[in-house]
Amino acid sequence: MRWLPVAVCIAQTMIAVPALATLPKDTPVRIRAAGLDAGWSEGKIGVSPAGCTMVYLKTKTKAGYTSVALVAVEQMERQQGGGWVAEPLQPHVAQESKACRDAAND
Repeated sequence: MRWLPVAVCIAQTMIAVPALATLPKDTPVRIRAAGLDAGWSEGKIGVSPAGCTMVYLKTKTKAGYTSVALVAVEQMERQQGGGWVAEPLQPHVAQESKACRDAAND
């Protein structure tokens, strides 16, 4: 009986880990970012040739953007079931390489 709390603790830890995992390629998301059209812009997660996580937009913005680096996204939601749920950005941005994080500062 003494092992039960340890097993519960391990199970809780294992459940929490996927929340920190990288978003799979082609995950449908919607984002808000500076320089994009007002409101939400829908797209899918992808990876640039440089290895940076990107959101490839479903439609080109008025300014001509077709993609946004994850590090430049201000707010993101992912599709779940029939609706949208908030997706925290910090864990995903933290997994980006230094080169990808620094590119947002240009």
